[in-house]
Amino acid sequence: MGEARTLTLTAPFTATADSSAVDRAVRGCVDALDVDARLVLAVSGGRDSMVLLAAFARLAPERVAAVATFDHGTGVTAAEAVDRVVEECARLDLAVVAGRDAL
Repeated sequence: MGEARTLTLTAPFTATADSSAVDRAVRGCVDALDVDARLVLAVSGGRDSMVLLAAFARLAPERVAAVATFDHGTGVTAAEAVDRVVEECARLDLAVVAGRDAL
C-alpha cells in the first residue's frame, strides 16, 4: 500500500464557484496522484466541499473510495449538513461514512 498523502486544492473559490476553475483544480489533483490511487474525500456539507464533491463525482468517480463526514454535535445545522452529504452521496452512488458526536 502506498504512503498516505494530503493533497490540497488551491484556487480562488467564491460562493458561486466558477465550475471551470473547480474542474481544473480537481483535474490537477487527480493528475498528481499515482495511477491506482483512490481518495477518501472529507466533506463537511458546506457549499465549498459540496462543489468539490460534485466535481470529483463528475470528473473522477472511480478515484473516490469513500466520502467521510462528521457531525461534531454543534447543533441542528451540523446535523443537517451531515444529512445533506449522505443524501448527495446516495444520489451520486458514492460510498459514505458518516459519524456523529454522542454528546
